[in-house]
Amino acid sequence: MAVLSTGSGSNGIMHRVARLSVLSLAAAVLGLGSQSARASDADWNAVVEAAKKEGTVTVYAVAGTARTKTALELFEKTTGIRVETLDARPAELRERIRNEVVAGRRIGDVVLTGSTIRNAIPLNIFEKHPAIPNIARIQKPSEDDGYVVPILISTFGLMLNNNMVKAGDEPKSWKDLADPKWKGKILANDPRAVGQGNVTFTVLLEKLGREAIEKMAPNITLATDVSVSERRVAQGEFAMYMAFGPANLPLYEGLPVRAWVPEEGSPYVESVMAMIKNPPHPNAARFLMNWLLSDEGQKIQVDYGVRSVTGVQSDKISEGVKRALQAKLLGQADPLKVNDQLAVMKEIFK
Repeated sequence: MAVLSTGSGSNGIMHRVARLSVLSLAAAVLGLGSQSARASDADWNAVVEAAKKEGTVTVYAVAGTARTKTALELFEKTTGIRVETLDARPAELRERIRNEVVAGRRIGDVVLTGSTIRNAIPLNIFEKHPAIPNIARIQKPSEDDGYVVPILISTFGLMLNNNMVKAGDEPKSWKDLADPKWKGKILANDPRAVGQGNVTFTVLLEKLGREAIEKMAPNITLATDVSVSERRVAQGEFAMYMAFGPANLPLYEGLPVRAWVPEEGSPYVESVMAMIKNPPHPNAARFLMNWLLSDEGQKIQVDYGVRSVTGVQSDKISEGVKRALQAKLLGQADPLKVNDQLAVMKEIFK
């Protein structure tokens, strides 16, 4: 005979029944959860198997990006899926994709490029991508919008010449670039054209205001060739260069330069991926996009001196690069306002 220990009479019986019902419901929910997880795993395994049967994925990528090339080579090696690539400038990639979609020619599967590709979403040339498990790993401020998925973050700051900018004399704020002592000593990537200079100055414009940019402008000499500009600072022709990507610091090992980020933080730009509309290899495209957000896919790229969108860290970069990458993020330029931003920069830097 069972003896109820919680209360007496009908109230005690009801309490016991209620408690058993709650426990049963919890068990049922947990059971359904695990079944759902198993079903989800099974669904993704089916995608992977289908991807391997497709055997190929065609990737359109920004030309000259070594980290992308290395990552795609590793994906091909570890998965057995052949990667066919087309490298071109962002505007050329966008036009090629548009032409293919309009003509109904199914060639490209995935595009890997900069965040300005978001401009092309209204053209209806991208697929609203299906479920990709590793998208859940993306950390703020980056986020997936259903079409364009962030992969990495490139940050920008200053390259300083150690002989001309002593320790403790660095610009504490971006506004300090207006100090008369820096007149003629700052070299900058030209913000009147699309590029890292435009990204940096337009973020500063948004965060600090136009007056701050106008005050620093007389101190700045504009240049267009990034590699030559950085070298001019390393050789002491200028005290600093903006906008400097810390990924380039190892190129100047042994020279008197360091990376520096003022206290407000780093302007940045995201590298992103998107599935081209009606891809010929949809499963391989999903598999690749998921892999690029895996620890393996992120690690091989952050070793080049960029930030992971999932929090993966590199153990191969120098301390100087690591410090610059760990600075807080100030903001990124709005790709939908590029033309307006270029017009403002042309007004300021005449």
